Amino acid sequence: MLSGSAPPRAGIGLRALVMPLTVGCAMFPQDIVLVFLGSKWLAATSIFRLLAPTMLIFALINPLGWMLMATGRVSRSVKMAFLIAPTVIAGYGIGLRYGPEGVAAGFSIAMLLLAGPLVVWARRGTSISVLDVVKAVSPASLSIAVGAAVVLAVSRYTQSIEPVFLRLVAESALLFGTYWMMLLFALNQKSAYLQIFGELRFRRARTQRISPAQHIHENARDADDSAMLVERAGAQIQAAATDGVHRLLNLGAPLLPAHALRVRAGGQEAYGQMCAAHGLSSPQRNTRQIPMC
Repeated sequence: MLSGSAPPRAGIGLRALVMPLTVGCAMFPQDIVLVFLGSKWLAATSIFRLLAPTMLIFALINPLGWMLMATGRVSRSVKMAFLIAPTVIAGYGIGLRYGPEGVAAGFSIAMLLLAGPLVVWARRGTSISVLDVVKAVSPASLSIAVGAAVVLAVSRYTQSIEPVFLRLVAESALLFGTYWMMLLFALNQKSAYLQIFGELRFRRARTQRISPAQHIHENARDADDSAMLVERAGAQIQAAATDGVHRLLNLGAPLLPAHALRVRAGGQEAYGQMCAAHGLSSPQRNTRQIPMC
């Protein structure tokens, strides 16, 4: 069982950062393409907009994948991947007849259809409920909806800003500013997000404070631990293999014909010599007299 009743905190922070980026890509694709790619890529504007929802879906399901890995549910994560792959390929195939825009739309629609079932499947058997996920996503969703509404309300004024780089800066500042003001202050999420980002900053600062000598010492200790684990696993595998060969050589002696018994005896002798050379206990010899032809 996963401790606590809230989704992974890293996932909450990730969604808080990705959500305004996703909406920005959907609302200002032409300006983004002009600034970062140039006018020759304007034909890709519609594809860029259609692919934007996938950013949000991956920000929602990826932290759940981390949770599954951390709680030992790797097989479920693999099964989810096997569900995602054919569904997305089917979306590509359906949209292929409509050109690049159709493929992009098929990908986004496939991921949107998978989002709900994947969330329900990932949290099954943990202490996280669907309601917990909804509560974690709701503040950011409401905040970005308000930010998008504000940007649309003043779009007739921002569209006249030139050059396009300044227009993109103004649009992005308005969207991000409204989003963060709404999220941190209007919805009273400031303390929660400050704690999340404070933990990330503390971990980074702690890593930076570690001296090179401490890094070497910790790496050497980790290497020793890994070598010990490998040696222990190798000993267990060797013991299991020895026991298995012993059992195999002593299996079914009464049922073997004379020539097979002689081959078996020769195999026992050769294996005993090998075990002696490697310091292992020799296999039990069968005392049954081997008839001669």
